[in-house]
Amino acid sequence: MSSDGVRAVSDFYRAFVRADLPACLALLADDVVLEAAGSLPYSGTAVGHDGFSATATTMLSLLSRAEPVDWVIDDAGEIVVATSTGTFTSRATGQTLTTPVVEHFWVTDGQIHRIDAYYKDPKSLAPLFDGAAE
Repeated sequence: MSSDGVRAVSDFYRAFVRADLPACLALLADDVVLEAAGSLPYSGTAVGHDGFSATATTMLSLLSRAEPVDWVIDDAGEIVVATSTGTFTSRATGQTLTTPVVEHFWVTDGQIHRIDAYYKDPKSLAPLFDGAAE
């Protein structure tokens, strides 16, 4: 990995915080694979731009804020590792909860090919989705 990978992930995080889906997609390979943490309404495996877009749309329909705070992005050899405090706010109730998040990114030539997201305690976010269709 190189600083190009760290730069791509940093740019991706900045675009995600702005909810700028086109900018996010521009950083993702056409065949990107997103593995989202279990126990959440947007959990599972998403493939390609359409899969990522569907996951992001579901997430943003439920959350008015899904933001990595105090992120640190490191080159870890074959992957880029991003650690942050995920801050999530329910669109329905306005309740905000946080949990540590670690994400692994595989990046080639400035394009993100795979994202594997780990929430420290995904079940702790359940109150944000009470009443949401899962």
